[in-house]
Amino acid sequence: MVLIGEAVFSIQASAVLPPAYLSIPQFKACLGTVSKGTWTAYCLPKRRPKGCSIQRWHRIKQSAPPDQCPPVQQSSHCDHPSDGIDGKL
Repeated sequence: MVLIGEAVFSIQASAVLPPAYLSIPQFKACLGTVSKGTWTAYCLPKRRPKGCSIQRWHRIKQSAPPDQCPPVQQSSHCDHPSDGIDGKL
């Protein structure tokens, strides 16, 4: 508690831990990114990208992964690593 003058305030703090998938080595090879306006977020592609090992893919999916990437369209801002120019997996 904090005492300021005659008023007493209770301060509560909560720690926010980073997502578990960030601790998985080379996690970026398995995730896409999506523009959120002024910032960019990681997203989980519908299918495993070529550069992502099966073991790493399963670890990410079991670790409270990020939201799924939006469907890929020509005007989409979603970038999937290792998809190639035509977007095929």
